Amino acid sequence: MLRSLGFEVIAVPSGAEAIEAVQCHATHLRAVLLDLMMPIMSGHETLKKLRSLARELPVIMFTGYSEEFVRKETKGHPYEGFIQKPLSLENLSAEIGRVLALKPVSPP
Repeated sequence: MLRSLGFEVIAVPSGAEAIEAVQCHATHLRAVLLDLMMPIMSGHETLKKLRSLARELPVIMFTGYSEEFVRKETKGHPYEGFIQKPLSLENLSAEIGRVLALKPVSPP
């Protein structure tokens, strides 16, 4: 879906690999889509580490759980957007557009 919207995508299967990807590509990333439930490292743990590495990088949480549940699980670590599964192209596009409009992003 992201590619169909014109984004280049770095997809990783776990929170630990997401941290590695951010460390390697932080200057080229415009946003992170982060699932709450992942193997090895939870979305909450990953979000906490992401904030220590790249505080200004927008994070959009997505999950099948409610946003209220996500707020409790992330324990006060901020994120900029939320999408509830199942994802639709329309909802994904709208939320990414809203989040990226919040703050100007430097081109890679």
